[in-house]
Amino acid sequence: HGESHGSKEYRAWAQMISRCCNPNVLGYKDYGGRGITVCDTWRKSYPAFLQNVGRAPSPSHSIDRIDNKRGYTPGNVRWATSIEQNNNRRRNHVISFCGISLTLKQWSVKTGINACTIKSRLGLYGWSLEEALTLPPMSPQQSAQKGNAMRHGR
Repeated sequence: HGESHGSKEYRAWAQMISRCCNPNVLGYKDYGGRGITVCDTWRKSYPAFLQNVGRAPSPSHSIDRIDNKRGYTPGNVRWATSIEQNNNRRRNHVISFCGISLTLKQWSVKTGINACTIKSRLGLYGWSLEEALTLPPMSPQQSAQKGNAMRHGR
């Protein structure tokens, strides 16, 4: 392919194959070990991978699967920043409200309400989504009182 093995794109390709195909590699259990594969065309050909995915837009971008349940295939791979990748993690809890689906962290940024506050409002205090995402922050005592009042129909 005439490219340095040290390029960002080449390293991403080689690491992608390694974590999906080599059981001796750290991280294999989270990729190949849980059924994440690399399509045959990309596994056999770096130029085909590069043609489909293109160059990384910046040094801060790395390879990311759009749907974490699917493998590395055309249409399911992009170059993403660390923030984009953190919002695309399996363990993230996505909250849908008013037709918008965002992670807890994204709702926190959008509303200006601390993510821990939103999580407590929903889980610990039993608030509705609308209240948890729209009411201004309160003291923990006020939040608990509101949660208790809601549970007792007041």
